[in-house]
Amino acid sequence: MLSKKKPQDKVDPEYLVGLDTASAQPAPAGVKPFIKKHWKPITAAICAAAVAAAVLVPKNSAKPAAANAQYVETRPEKLDIVNSYSADGTITAADTYTVKPMVKGTVLTADFEVGDTVNKGDVLYTIDSSDMASSVEKAQLSLEQAQSSYDDAVDAQYIHSSVRGTVSSLKVKAGDVISAGQEVAVVRDDSTLLLTLDFPAADAITYFVGQSVDVIIDGTFETTTGTIQSISGADSLSSGNLAVRSVVIAVSNPGPLNTTMSGTASINGVSAMSSAHFTCQYEQIITAAASGTVAALCVREGSTVGVDTALVQLSSSSLTKQVKSASNSLRSAEISLDDTQRSMEDYMPPPSRRSTPKITTSSAGTTVSAAQQAARSACSSP
Repeated sequence: MLSKKKPQDKVDPEYLVGLDTASAQPAPAGVKPFIKKHWKPITAAICAAAVAAAVLVPKNSAKPAAANAQYVETRPEKLDIVNSYSADGTITAADTYTVKPMVKGTVLTADFEVGDTVNKGDVLYTIDSSDMASSVEKAQLSLEQAQSSYDDAVDAQYIHSSVRGTVSSLKVKAGDVISAGQEVAVVRDDSTLLLTLDFPAADAITYFVGQSVDVIIDGTFETTTGTIQSISGADSLSSGNLAVRSVVIAVSNPGPLNTTMSGTASINGVSAMSSAHFTCQYEQIITAAASGTVAALCVREGSTVGVDTALVQLSSSSLTKQVKSASNSLRSAEISLDDTQRSMEDYMPPPSRRSTPKITTSSAGTTVSAAQQAARSACSSP
């Protein structure tokens, strides 16, 4: 750092230049002492001036510009810039799929090896489906049981005939409130009528069960054939004090015979002691199995009915609840079977799924037996 010089410290330039010469001129008075005293600043100033001259003055400033300079004219070209990169990496497939089983079980077959080419839909593994097949069977059995329970609940709303025959009498009407065990109808089996006649004991002891008999209808004197069904084992006295035995004759009813008609018979030329009315071979008194209100009568007196024919329809809150509960159970069993069948399909390859028959079920409340359907259509309020 240069310090500010006092006025008396200034040096005459001419004197400094004169230092380079060999002049023997004596230094003015007072100069030598000054130089001797300030030689360091003076030397530094001289060095600084030399450096500045070397930097600021161009080296070639004294040389003339080159003459006859040569120039080459060229046309610009468009070239591609290529960047090359190199790196290490791993080649992987563009799409990778992980195959996971939709079901559980023992693997039976695996017909492929690592590196094999497979197509969509190809079978990779075969899994044992025996457990699921058992589940389907159990679900089917549960559905059948639920269907049976539902049918029973629906049947409980109806009073059925237990025999084939003719409704001889109805003991209730629509709107009546009945209790369990109450008589509601009488059904007689008139497909075969019985004729009980007395024959002389001396002749009757020669008769046998199954023997053919000639039957004569009173009033019309028409004849038909009957068969001995039974013979009493003891004698009895007739009104004329004659020993007789009772013979029961079964007569097949062609249609016109009924219990209001009477007749007689002849066996081996021996006539019965008197005539008698035809009776039904079997008569059934039908009673109610549950309490309720008679909603409708399904038959009329004189109607011909068969086994399980609905005679009377009942209604009650308890019967309605039973049907509803059974209907819900049936629907639950249907859903369970459907779900189990769907699970079973997961064990099958796609072509088999399309061809595998599926157990179909009907909606709860619509599946009824033929007898139930007939009963519903027959029952009507009078």
